[in-house]
Amino acid sequence: RLDVRVHNPRVSYRETIKRSVESVGQCHRTMGGQNLCGEVSIRLEPCEGGAKSVVVVPDCGDALPPELLAAALETLQQQGEGGGLLGFPLMNVRITVIGGNFDQTNPNPIAFRMAAADAFNKGLREAGIVLLEPIMRLEITTPEEHLGDFVADLQKRRGIITRTHGRGKNAVLDAMAPLSELFGYSSAMRGLSQGRATCTMEPSTYGPAPESVLDGFV
Repeated sequence: RLDVRVHNPRVSYRETIKRSVESVGQCHRTMGGQNLCGEVSIRLEPCEGGAKSVVVVPDCGDALPPELLAAALETLQQQGEGGGLLGFPLMNVRITVIGGNFDQTNPNPIAFRMAAADAFNKGLREAGIVLLEPIMRLEITTPEEHLGDFVADLQKRRGIITRTHGRGKNAVLDAMAPLSELFGYSSAMRGLSQGRATCTMEPSTYGPAPESVLDGFV
């Protein structure tokens, strides 16, 4: 005899930020007998145009030596790919290095890496969290007499009806709905249509999750 636990599949959430912010990170510490001093200024902003991940770019002219700028950019890219405040991957975020200060007598890339990480963490907290959930595209084909039942059911699942049209003797309903609301949908669909409806489903995009979903993680 086996004791089997059955759970719904995990939802692959993402995070982005609410607003544009500027942040300054600093490093002032001693390591291995060396004084490490550095300061990195960045801007975090939501991306337009559907960028799927984190974009890191420089915009500070010649204010920083190339090796220090490269250290800051690499660290910021790593921080961005490491996830947001809730631990989910970040997307649609642009990070710009806009300035910095360094020890002219002993410029050290390690100090800039630490300062860049500090700037990122401060900026992420100031920018605020938006939890993004995967949205699915559905096409449901059902006998006409069950169309209203499907519309009502999808609305309960936070779905949006994008189109309805006819196909032979059946009605076709195009909709978008959060993946988290669609677990067990095949069983519900059979119940709504006495087993006569069919559905195709595919990933479409990510959209902001409601506060009730976010509250489950904070």
